[in-house]
Amino acid sequence: MSAEDLFSTSIPTSEHQLQNQENYYSANGQRKHRQHLCKVCSALAPPKTKGFETSYFCRRCTEYHGGYIPLCNCVRRQETGNKSTRDQIWHATWVNGTVIPAHLIKSIHFRKRKRSEAEDEQKEG
Repeated sequence: MSAEDLFSTSIPTSEHQLQNQENYYSANGQRKHRQHLCKVCSALAPPKTKGFETSYFCRRCTEYHGGYIPLCNCVRRQETGNKSTRDQIWHATWVNGTVIPAHLIKSIHFRKRKRSEAEDEQKEG
């Protein structure tokens, strides 16, 4: 395979991709995406420290774990030598959240949505 073939061959997309959530709220007359704490940021944050918020999530992991999985798509804590996004840590290092290190597992909770998407749409409309 030549270098030219690499550019013309389509690369298969992963089953696990971040999506921007579709829930909005109004603040000062502007429509904004609702944000939730990133699972990986919360697990890796020092005690009594809040993780980063994100509006992105992995639909496939949310379905698998039965709870909402918000994940950052940014590299955090670069000063410690980290070069992976929180999304990459969750999917590659922690194998889609199935191999979370034992000392971090207690800080990650999977919660089901309080309302269904249909209820959200009725409330907005």
